[in-house]
Amino acid sequence: AGNLQRSDNTTFTAEITPTAPGTVTVNLPAARATDLAGNPNTAASTFSIVYDNTLPAVNSIVRTTSSPTAATSLTFSVTFTKNVTGVDPSDFTLTATGTASGTVASTTGSDNTYTVTVNSVSGNGTLRLDLTDDDSIIDEAANPLGGAGTGNGSVTSGESSTIAQIAPAPVISAPA
Repeated sequence: AGNLQRSDNTTFTAEITPTAPGTVTVNLPAARATDLAGNPNTAASTFSIVYDNTLPAVNSIVRTTSSPTAATSLTFSVTFTKNVTGVDPSDFTLTATGTASGTVASTTGSDNTYTVTVNSVSGNGTLRLDLTDDDSIIDEAANPLGGAGTGNGSVTSGESSTIAQIAPAPVISAPA
């Protein structure tokens, strides 16, 4: 404890700086401090809080739909390093090649595993699900994904799905 400050004749504040994640308990037993008249303090109520400074991160983004596919809907599994909340479709974007396209439609899940569904899939090429960090995803201690500040928890390295929905046009040639 440090920076002990008197607020008034009966109230003091102090800074408690944890050295590692875990439960931090502050306890002031009876007769450890005296007032100006020499009267000892009574025991204070014990205060405990869990300190967690470990930031959540994305562990993986893995397609769960087979690839290549002609499906009009895809699913991806997104796993985080710890339990998080605040995961929704606005946290994800698609990176496409060729004429492939789709729309991030929904997220389901809880704790550290979420399923992201992509609908309206069409075209030929690849679709990769990316996570765009906007600090809306937080862990149980309110630590934002990747730490404070947008973008530092973003992921652009997940698996791609190969989309093959449009058959190539046949080429007809006549002998010369």
